[in-house]
Amino acid sequence: MATYEQIEIAIGTHHKWKIRLADAIKTGRSNITVEKIRCDDLCALGMWLNGPAFSELKDDDSYHRVKELHRVFHQTAADVLELALAGEKMAAEKMMIGRYAELSANLVAKLKDWQAHLEAAA
Repeated sequence: MATYEQIEIAIGTHHKWKIRLADAIKTGRSNITVEKIRCDDLCALGMWLNGPAFSELKDDDSYHRVKELHRVFHQTAADVLELALAGEKMAAEKMMIGRYAELSANLVAKLKDWQAHLEAAA
């Protein structure tokens, strides 16, 4: 079952995306491709969400909300990176402080809500 520590790690890992994307906007380069970022099941959180640990949570609303927000987060991160690599710094920055920041905050909030839900159920 999902644990408090696993969710904390997921929150920390996804915070690092902000740093990576900001660097890509600044430099116009990235060591990861847009296509790889667009895939929401290649990162640690995505592998975890799609792994066997959640077999009993497949009907849990929190699980589905987190999984969907995570998918959209990856789509948006890929869009930011695509703009950055195309030299569209202003558009990438605008998306970073707009849609990306909103999704990131929502994902972290839902992960924290899920933590509280799991702790209360334990």
